[in-house]
Formats: sequence, structure tokens, C-alpha cells
Amino acid sequence: MERHPLVSAIVSLYAAERFVAGCLDGLIRQTIWSDMEIIVVDACSPQNEAAVVRSRQERFPNIVYMRTPAREGVYASWNRAVRLARGRYLINANADDRLRPDALEVMVGTLEARPDIGFVYGDCQVGIQENETYEANSGDKLMRFPEFFAPATLLYCQLGPQPLWRANLHQEVGFFDESYQACGDWDFNIRLAAVTQGLHLSEALGLYLEHPAAISFRDDTTPRENELVRRRWQHPRAVEERYAAMGVPCDTLTRRAAIFLDMGLRALRFYPPWRYGAPESASSFAQDCFREALRLDSDCTSAKEWLGRPDATALTADPLSPLGLPTQAALAGLTTLPGNP
Repeated sequence: MERHPLVSAIVSLYAAERFVAGCLDGLIRQTIWSDMEIIVVDACSPQNEAAVVRSRQERFPNIVYMRTPAREGVYASWNRAVRLARGRYLINANADDRLRPDALEVMVGTLEARPDIGFVYGDCQVGIQENETYEANSGDKLMRFPEFFAPATLLYCQLGPQPLWRANLHQEVGFFDESYQACGDWDFNIRLAAVTQGLHLSEALGLYLEHPAAISFRDDTTPRENELVRRRWQHPRAVEERYAAMGVPCDTLTRRAAIFLDMGLRALRFYPPWRYGAPESASSFAQDCFREALRLDSDCTSAKEWLGRPDATALTADPLSPLGLPTQAALAGLTTLPGNP
């Protein structure tokens, strides 16, 4: 009987010839390489990535290569690879990023031991020089991700650049939305959060390259698509579904009002990992949440106090971690902003 790999690493390529050797060699150096496959999707690149891939295929039959007949977006390529994948677990191995040599062993071990968890993600070192390895890089920053909390996915992507997830989750949430060029992983993260739990591993498991040619930095694609994701998902039903997924009771009007108060407080001030401690605010979404809390429970005095306050974003919190549930519970009990009468 054919033996399937544990992990399928997805590599999508377009104009990435200078990265592909380091990407593949880094995956081949993984401590569980014998239990892996690499699926490379060449999105009709004008460069000669194929020659680099084939040179590795000659030595490693667990590398699969396909070239598309026309250029396509990264999420279309990921979907092709997902459909081809035979692994129990999937990871997107971005061509310009690198993994710690034992990263997949650590992540797979966690998912094998925790059947209640659908995906895992770690922290990552941040590099600025191309084609460095995890073991020898000149980066001096660490991108720290938060503990998983499903409702917080409505504010920013919690997956990080190198998550590992169970392949069978695609049967529940579908594939990546190919209409996105840059933010399909955030959309996917939000959908995952409604059906499964994630787990943050508090250690650096990879190296993320920050460079101006990346789609995240080169034009307005990412901010424009971020707004599309917000319009799609920042609504009451999505909020309630993600609190329910965390086991938060939503069975009475008062309890439902409480979750919208909590969501509004979170939206006032949050700290995406790639901002390195600088805050962001979704103040319009926060106000919508406070209004919904009042609609459900007109006696929700805290929502009344926060609604419409011009200084609401002065809320402070630990800049490198999300507001925890105990802190949120305390804030929800306030009738005035901290430091105000």
C-alpha cells in the first residue's frame, strides 16, 4: 500500500528564480524530510525556476513540479497544490522565507498530540538580506504572534507567514479565495476560526524576509484588500460565530451584548505582530460593536460610555500581546475610561 507523507509543503513560484534553491534546500534539511513532500506550482514564471526544481527532483522523488499554462495569483497556485497534496498536514513555504530545521517536526508533533487543534503557528525572526538561512541570518527583530483567540481574527491575521494546518479542514471551510492577491490568508484564517482551534507556539520557528519587492510592501494592494476583508467579515454574525467557537455563551441577549462589548474594546486598540509594538485601531468597527451591544441590551452601560468617545482609542495594553480575557472582563465592567471621572 502506498505510504502518504505526513506533510505537504506548498511552494508557489513567479519570478522567484533567485530564491528557489534556498527554499527547496531548506525544506530538504527539515528533520522530518523523509515524511514530507514538496509541491511546487510554477505560475508561468518568465524565469527558469524549473531547472532548479528539476535538479532537486533528480535526487528526491518526493518533489512534485507543475507549471501553469498562464500566470495566476498566489492563492490559485496554493489551491492547485492543496488539491494535489497527499499529506495529512499542509504548510505554505514561501519562496523567500526559511524554516528552522526542526520547525515541521515541532509543529507536526504538536498537532499529532492535540487532535482538538486544527492549526499551529509560531513566532519568526525577521531578515532583510535575501537567501539567508534560519541558522545564519543578520536579522535583529522578532515577530511575536498572539495566543489564538478566534474573534481577534476579525482584526488581523493570526496565522503568521508559516502556519501548519490539517489538510482535511479544507473540506469544512473550502479553499483559498482566489480573488485576493495578498490577503487570502487572512480571509482563510477568519474562516478557520469558526470551525477549529489554533495554537500559538511561543518560539521562533522560521525566518521571514522583509523586502520592498514583496506584495505586502510594493503598492496599495495589501491595504486595499485589507479593507475588502473588513467589509466582508466585520459584521455581527461573524462576531457571534467566533465567540461561540471559543465556547463563550451567546444564548441570552445580555450575554450577546457582552461579547459585542468585548469585541468593541478589542477593536479600539490592538497590536498586529508586524507593527512591532505600534498599535492599530478599528474604531469604526468598535463603534458598530458598541451599538450592537446596546441594541441587544439597552442597560449595557459600559457600551454607552464607550460609544462615541473621541478619546476611546487611548485604551492601553501590553503592546506585544492581545488583551487577555481577565483584562477584557475588567474593562467591560468600567463605566468610564481609565483616568477619567
